[in-house]
Amino acid sequence: MINFKKFYENKGPCWPGYKQVGFKTKNGKKVPNCVPESVAEAEKRVARKKGQHKGSSSHSDLYTDEDPKGTIHGLGFKDAETAKKGIGIIDKAKRTHAHKVQATLVMQQRAKQAIKTTKDPEKKANIKKAYDIWTAHLEKLKKKTKEMNK
Repeated sequence: MINFKKFYENKGPCWPGYKQVGFKTKNGKKVPNCVPESVAEAEKRVARKKGQHKGSSSHSDLYTDEDPKGTIHGLGFKDAETAKKGIGIIDKAKRTHAHKVQATLVMQQRAKQAIKTTKDPEKKANIKKAYDIWTAHLEKLKKKTKEMNK
């Protein structure tokens, strides 16, 4: 007969076909939370965003920070001054060229979306100026990319 300690060490606390997903409290005691493996896999899946095609490699959410460690802080698009400050931050950042291009592209796309949704004409004009600055910087980075690929 196999004792519980050996079973636990060899197989884990769950029956075959089940997987431990943390712990739960049962009768005042902490016990393994065993769920069917199909449920455990379903919890890992991330649902598609509205309008995103099945199997799409595109990312439709401009405001999700998937890698907070790589974030360049202090960027903005509310006006020309903020955009110029952001470009200075990107230029000084110790990141790869591709990372800088991506950060610039995201700011340009966020500004573009903000122009569409902003109703106040003064704010809209300020964001448009920032958009133009981000677009010009993106073109500059694209030229640098072409030179690097020669």
